[in-house]
Amino acid sequence: MLRPLVRPLLLLPALLSLLIMLALWHGQQQGTDHAALAGLGPCAGQHPAALCWQGILPGTTTLAEARQRVLAAGYQAGIVNTTLHLEYFYADGLNPGCVKIGYRNGGSIATSLRLHCFTALTTGDVLRHLGPPQSVIYQYSTYGDTVYLTFAPDGWLNGLAMVVNTGWESVYSGVFAVDIFDGQQRRSRGTIRAAWQGLVPLWRYCQLQPVFPRCA
Repeated sequence: MLRPLVRPLLLLPALLSLLIMLALWHGQQQGTDHAALAGLGPCAGQHPAALCWQGILPGTTTLAEARQRVLAAGYQAGIVNTTLHLEYFYADGLNPGCVKIGYRNGGSIATSLRLHCFTALTTGDVLRHLGPPQSVIYQYSTYGDTVYLTFAPDGWLNGLAMVVNTGWESVYSGVFAVDIFDGQQRRSRGTIRAAWQGLVPLWRYCQLQPVFPRCA
């Protein structure tokens, strides 16, 4: 007697995910982007298309020019970590409030860019601005494991990704950071890729992707 009721219940998460994605698509058509993403967009003259922030394209923009552009946007220079090859910039009145530029040892090119210290930026805001992710990436690190939603064309960490870590089940989930990587970021050991399954809770995602590390 209960079997006819089970099938509709199993379809409910997929239906909810579809409705959420339709709502995001509708919002995207309205052009209502979050102010924190205003500097994020296609890089001029790049083929294939790439995303820049304030005109900075990791892998192409020099470290000196990246510094100048961040300072011109109203940020102040902070810590320079020569061990991890990172430079930090801060601004109390801007959103994002923190910018981090990465570079390779001895190099003169900016190779990564992290935007963080966001005020009220949600997963829905980023998805409305960029569209749906290509995949979910889990990366092991001695500094702490990280979960990304990647918007890179090849579905790996070559391009733009959003750091979610704690989950992506809701358009209202807060965003920890938005990262842009250069084209040489490799599929390092301990990096696991899984398919994007929409805005679903972790328990449902684990049903669809049982080998994902967070499902262990």
